[in-house]
Amino acid sequence: MTLGIFSSFVYGQTTSYTTPGTYSYTVPAGVTSLVLNMAGAQGGTGYPTGPGGKGGRMQCILAVTPGMVLHVYVGGTGVDAGSISGAAPGGVNGAGGGANGGYGGPNNGGGGGGSTDIRIGGTTLASRVAVAAGGGGATNVGVGPEWGGNGGGATGVFGTYSGSYAPTQSGAGGTPTAGGVGASSCSAASNGGLGFGGAGCNYGAGGGGGYYGGGGGSYGSGGGGSSYPTSTTAYCSSVTTTTGYNSGNGWVNLTNGCIAISGASAPICGT
Repeated sequence: MTLGIFSSFVYGQTTSYTTPGTYSYTVPAGVTSLVLNMAGAQGGTGYPTGPGGKGGRMQCILAVTPGMVLHVYVGGTGVDAGSISGAAPGGVNGAGGGANGGYGGPNNGGGGGGSTDIRIGGTTLASRVAVAAGGGGATNVGVGPEWGGNGGGATGVFGTYSGSYAPTQSGAGGTPTAGGVGASSCSAASNGGLGFGGAGCNYGAGGGGGYYGGGGGSYGSGGGGSSYPTSTTAYCSSVTTTTGYNSGNGWVNLTNGCIAISGASAPICGT
C-alpha cells in the first residue's frame, strides 16, 4: 500500500523479485530503512510421490543508506526426482551460481531447494546479511512417501523416514553454526555446509540450501537449511523467521521504510 509521496520516490512502495536469479537493487534517495520479507525455495519431489520440504521465511527491518546497492539472490526449487535422467540437481541460489540445494541420490530422491539471500558490500557468501532457507528434497522408497525437511527458522527440520528405516537414513537440518549431518548409513551422503545443502545417495534426497545447508539422505529425505539472522545484527532488526512457510520458488519483497526529509528533525517511518 502506498502511504504517501515524498520528493521523487514513493513511501511504502514495494519492489518484488519472484523469479530465480540474481538482481541488483539501489536504495532510493532519502530512504534509510527497508522492510525485508523473503522466502527460500521448496525441495524437489521424490519419485513417484513425496513432497519436498517448504522454504523458510525471513523478515526484518534492514538498515540502509541512499544509493547503497543490494545484491538479491532468489532461490529456485529443487528438481523433482524422475523428471530427468540420473540424480536430481538442487535448486539454484541466484543465476549462474550453480546448485545451492544438494543433489538427490541417483534413484528416487529430489534435489534440495535453493536459499534466498541479500548481500551488501560484495557478492561472496561472506557478504550475506540475510538468508531465507531452502527446504530439503523428498524421497519415496516404497514405504513412503517421505517428506523433505522444512527450511528454518534458526534450524532446519530433519528429513523424514518411514517404515523400517532409521533416522540414520535421513539428513539433519542446518543450524546457525554448522551444516546438517548427512545420513550416516551411506558414506556418499554428505553434510550440508556454509551456503550449500548436502548430497543424497542411494534413494535419498538432497539437503536444502541456507545460511548453513541441510544434510543429504540415503533411504530418507534431506534436511532443511537454516535462515539468518535470528536476532538483531548490524543490518537487521525486528527479526522474524518462520519454518516451513513457502511452496515453490523463493521470492523477495523490499518495501521503502524510513525516509529522511530535508529540514525534519528525524526520519519519517512507517509501520
